[in-house]
Amino acid sequence: MHFLESKAAYRDGRALVFHNIDYLMMTLKLMQKDYLYLANCLVPMGEQIGMSQQELADMLRTKTRRFTEEEIAAKFKKPVSAAERKSASVPLTVEDEKRGVADEPLAAVTATDEEEGCRSRK
Repeated sequence: MHFLESKAAYRDGRALVFHNIDYLMMTLKLMQKDYLYLANCLVPMGEQIGMSQQELADMLRTKTRRFTEEEIAAKFKKPVSAAERKSASVPLTVEDEKRGVADEPLAAVTATDEEEGCRSRK
């Protein structure tokens, strides 16, 4: 019922809506790059209406491209601790202050800690 009431919002947001598929199967089909299977499960909306199964599969393929290293670095940049920031003279950002990064201690892992962890798993 919610979908029918909100269909315009999904269409305007260019959402991809699927039916008769769960997240596990979707993950498997994405890993197998089986875009035709996914196209068969796609509920066409907006500009997708009237597209052939192959056109839908091609459209899905464009939405699953690999991220570049620059995009990954921009999205998931490593947070800098307060001690590292002080030694590098880098000012805190507003987001860092909200998260309390200034109070975080540096976490140190020695090679022996890693070796012990590996031994305990064997």
